[in-house]
Amino acid sequence: MTTPADLSREAAPDDDELARRAAIERYLRTGKYETTSPAWPGNTWEREVRAHDGMIRALVAEVNKLAAGHKIPTTSLPADLVAFTRKKVEPMVRGLFRRDEQEAVLAVPEKSVVFLTPANTDQVLLQFGQGGRWMLL
Repeated sequence: MTTPADLSREAAPDDDELARRAAIERYLRTGKYETTSPAWPGNTWEREVRAHDGMIRALVAEVNKLAAGHKIPTTSLPADLVAFTRKKVEPMVRGLFRRDEQEAVLAVPEKSVVFLTPANTDQVLLQFGQGGRWMLL
């Protein structure tokens, strides 16, 4: 059991810790952060790496927290995701683009569409670039 004396011995967060928390909260709200923030320890490169890693870990934790308790239906993905993606977008591409452009346009989603499932969400969030993460969410 924690006593008042125990609480008084715990160190209050320092200014850097408060700045890190504020930066993480801002990132979770907006997707933006300062890569050169002095709140993380180390030289410029180390701060950038630590800030980036801290933001991504916070994002993954927040997504998992928000997903907890929700019943997510199980889905099975087709074995050939490229063919599946092409089948889904082809009618739109055929209707919107000139014939000479259609194959090039159809090639883009074949390489760009990501299927999120409960099993791969963390992995996808960790692998995507900064802008891509926010397009997923």
